[in-house]
Amino acid sequence: MTTRYVHGSLIVRFGAPLHKSASRQVIVLHGATIVAEAAGAALGCCYGPPVVLRRLVFPLSLVLVLGSFAGACTVSTAGPADAGVRDAAIPDAGPIPDDADAAGGAFAYKVTVTDPQDLLTASHVDMVKCLEAALDEWGQYVTGQGVLTVELRVGATATNRMSGASTSSISIGTCKNTPAPCTLAQDQAIHRLQTGKDNKAQPGVPDIAVTVSPDYWNKLIWVDPDPKARTATVPADKLDAISVFTHELGHAFGIVGYRSLDTYAPSAAPVFLSLYDDQVVVTADALTFEGPKTKAEFGPIPLTRNNTTQNVYHYGDTKTKSPYDDALMNGIVYKYALRYRVGRVDLRILDDLGVPLRGTLPPQ
Repeated sequence: MTTRYVHGSLIVRFGAPLHKSASRQVIVLHGATIVAEAAGAALGCCYGPPVVLRRLVFPLSLVLVLGSFAGACTVSTAGPADAGVRDAAIPDAGPIPDDADAAGGAFAYKVTVTDPQDLLTASHVDMVKCLEAALDEWGQYVTGQGVLTVELRVGATATNRMSGASTSSISIGTCKNTPAPCTLAQDQAIHRLQTGKDNKAQPGVPDIAVTVSPDYWNKLIWVDPDPKARTATVPADKLDAISVFTHELGHAFGIVGYRSLDTYAPSAAPVFLSLYDDQVVVTADALTFEGPKTKAEFGPIPLTRNNTTQNVYHYGDTKTKSPYDDALMNGIVYKYALRYRVGRVDLRILDDLGVPLRGTLPPQ
C-alpha cells in the first residue's frame, strides 16, 4: 500500500472521510475514518500548534503521525491522485504511542468495534458516531494522558441493554475508608488517563469495553442524525443513543465496583474495593456516596437502593428525593424522548475517583 500526500496538504485515498484538518502530516490507509483537531485551527487550515489525532476508528486501517507542518491545508477525498502527489511505501506503524497528548485539552481516544456474529453490522457506523459523541461529551471536562482505547462490543449483557466498564483494574494499596484487610483497586480507564499507560498485567487490552445488546439497540435506541449538533427531536418512544453511551462511559470512568447489589456490603475475603466503593457509606436507613469533594459541594449523594440491577452504582432513590433523580447517572429510570448530559455532580464524583478534569465544570 502507499501513502498519498502533497507538501502542506493532506489527502485521504479511496474516499475515506476527513472531518477536520490536522496540523500534522498523517499517513492513512484504506478504511480509516479520522477526526483530528488542532487548538486554534479552523476547519480547512493547518496553522497552529502541532497536534495528534483525537479520534480514530479503523477496522482495517493504519495511521502514522509523521510530524508537524504548516501551510495550506487543501483536502481532497478523491480516489485519483492529484498532480504532484508522490507515493511512499508504508511500514507497519504499530499502535499510537502512549505519550500522545490530546489536542485542546480533551483526552485522546480510539474506538474499535467487535461484532463476531455480525449482529449489528449495518449499524456499526451509527454506533461509532454516537459513542464518539458521548466520548466528546465527557471530553469537554475530562483530560488525560495517552490514548484511551474503547472497544465497542456487540453481544449479550446481564440486563439485555447496554453495559460499560473498564476492562481491568490495578491494585494501588490499602483502602482508605474501609477497615483492613482491604485492597483498593483503580479502574484501568483512570489509570490510562492519569499515566497514559497500559495495565502491565494486560498489555494491549482495550481500556474500556462498552457492550450493546442487539435487541435493545434495534427496538429502543434512536440515532441522532447529527451527533455533533444534538438538536433533532428524540422520538417519544425511544432512548437517545448518545445519552445511553454517555451513561455507560460514566461507569467505565469509575462509577462501578465490587459491592453486593442487594446488601451493599464489600466482597467476601479477600476484600477488594474500587475507588468508588471505598467512598460509599452504608447505614441502616441510607446509602450515599461521600467522596470529600462531592460532599463538600453537594452533601452526601443518595444512591439507588430499590433496583437490584442498578443499586449502589447509580444515584437517585425513590425513597429519598434528590435533585439528581433525573440526571445522567440516575438508577431510577431513563426516560424516552430526553437527552442526558454530563453534569457537575457527575464530574465531582469522578474528581473524587482521581479522574483528571480540565477547566471549569458546568452548572448542575
